Amino acid sequence: MLLLYTPYTTARLVYILQFVESILHHPIFVTTHLNEFLSSTNPVKINYSNTELTNAIYQIKPHSLLSENNIHEVFIDIDTCRGKICFFRNEADHHGFDVFAACFYLISRYEEYLPHIKDEYGRFAYTNSIAYKHGFLEKPIVNFWLQDLQQQLHIFYPSYSIQQGNFQFIPTYDIDIAFANLYQPVYKKVYRFFRAFIKGNIDEVLALAKVFTNQISDAFDVYGWLQHLHNTLQLQPIFFYLLAEKNGQYDKNIPPSVKGFQQFLLHQATLQTIGIHPSWQSAYSLQTLQNEWKWFEKIIGKKPIYSRQHYIQMELPKTYETLIQQGIQFEFSMGYGSVNGFRASVASPFFWFHLEKNKATQMQVYSFCFMDANAYFEEGLTVEAAAKELQQYYDTVKAVNGTLVTIFHNHFLTEQPQWIEWRKMYEHFLLKNFDNNI
Repeated sequence: MLLLYTPYTTARLVYILQFVESILHHPIFVTTHLNEFLSSTNPVKINYSNTELTNAIYQIKPHSLLSENNIHEVFIDIDTCRGKICFFRNEADHHGFDVFAACFYLISRYEEYLPHIKDEYGRFAYTNSIAYKHGFLEKPIVNFWLQDLQQQLHIFYPSYSIQQGNFQFIPTYDIDIAFANLYQPVYKKVYRFFRAFIKGNIDEVLALAKVFTNQISDAFDVYGWLQHLHNTLQLQPIFFYLLAEKNGQYDKNIPPSVKGFQQFLLHQATLQTIGIHPSWQSAYSLQTLQNEWKWFEKIIGKKPIYSRQHYIQMELPKTYETLIQQGIQFEFSMGYGSVNGFRASVASPFFWFHLEKNKATQMQVYSFCFMDANAYFEEGLTVEAAAKELQQYYDTVKAVNGTLVTIFHNHFLTEQPQWIEWRKMYEHFLLKNFDNNI
């Protein structure tokens, strides 16, 4: 075990030490009594104070951030420590910087509570982040720091054993439009059929007719193919379904009132974990959000506990407060809707800390680092370049024994000419990295 001395405990300090403990896989005992700390025979000690004790005890001098309970502009002094980017530097201790305060600043998303520029969709723009400004957006720097802390403690205290966590992969899917034609409202079916007919696209007319009469599968129906892959590779996916009652500029799903769609969702819930994908409209209307929750509960028979915002439309702390009130326990929106990378600079789940209330919550946040739509629409990558980027994230997260969360949309995985290469790319990625028989 690890004994840590601090002259005071705060909600922020307790929170970040619990997170660190989950990564180090060593219990951290905290004492505010100096005599107890000094007299302890515990072989591994950290002096987290400005008090100079014997040099035989590992010292990390604290930044003021964890002793505070307000939110204000924080000076970020980007530097390097043992070859890695760091901040809250202090060369007068053993560690070189306050790793606890630095981790807290990043995973609490402190900078998102400060005045900032929003992107075209009204979201926190990734260009505001220190991770982007200083070139570590593509790195889970928090995991790097905690690996380094383990190594430094082992060097200082040879009896301290480094414990390795387990790499985890969670494939997730955002189902914005479950089917291209199946279960769509009648007026949409008629419109698409006659539009193809008027344009003289006989192949499309015949294809639509076969879909409508259940002779062939809908173009967006990739669920059986995915289920086979997941079962073969023993993967545990999560599907997030959009249940907006009304279509809008960004919400174009099948209405949840459609019986066939309801039956499909209920069947899917027996096969894998499913969550809710709160619509764009719900970000601006609590009643709309609650209606979507009611549809989920009516169809599935229980309230959703997994959630990811459509278009990653979120604002801290408002969005997370609302989701907690609705009963969400696992939240998957922590990433950017315009670029791939680590929004919270971490590749491990963490409990959300409410900065304005200065307290930890019981909602667990899972960060995603790769989304197909970001790679294609925002970054403009070819399928080959996207494959390389996805593999790099896999390698990076596995190296820190983190949790890799990816997002794909069902329409990216179809056999349509525009997407067939993306489908092949994703299948190759899964087989390459998770098929033990290869």
